[in-house]
Amino acid sequence: MLENGYIKIYRSILTWEWYNDSNTSRLFWHLLLTVNYEDKKWQGKTILRGQRITSVSKLVAETGLSTKNIRTSLDKLKKTGEVAIETANRYSLITIANYDKYQGSDSLGGKQTGEQSANEGQTNGKQVANKGQLRKKDKKDKKAEEIKEASEPPQAAQSKFVPPTDDEVQAYCESRGNNVDAEQFVAFYASKGWKVGNQ
Repeated sequence: MLENGYIKIYRSILTWEWYNDSNTSRLFWHLLLTVNYEDKKWQGKTILRGQRITSVSKLVAETGLSTKNIRTSLDKLKKTGEVAIETANRYSLITIANYDKYQGSDSLGGKQTGEQSANEGQTNGKQVANKGQLRKKDKKDKKAEEIKEASEPPQAAQSKFVPPTDDEVQAYCESRGNNVDAEQFVAFYASKGWKVGNQ
């Protein structure tokens, strides 16, 4: 039962950059208290320790903060690496990147001290949290590269130009909904050396 659990907080939290930001720290404490403390199954997915399924509207209801405050605070926490957020149609998966820093084992008689556990937990948590961010970054980088290639000046594109095949032209025209005969297109431009004017 949630009420019977607890979280550990180190005094170093007093120097945390969002400590004096009441909305952001309130949301962070709420997330820290409500994420899974152990891996659990949810609708066929495993929600890991330090993660939770939620939505902005649910966080508004749980914290009493406004929608704008929740979104702003989530952006701040995401920007500084405290959380990672993977969104789906009706929910978001929030991962607290350094969850084990707060909730790690600190039995001194064990194999590692609490500080070692916290450091390792923070590293591991950030790796899990960053997976979603890396996927988004890869998609953005790929899209930026496609835009760059599409907007290259003709001279830059000319040095890389490889004439397309009939099938490639056909596929391109179909994807754009053009009524262009691919064979005639290729034959026409091949006869001109794939140049239009001097280009």
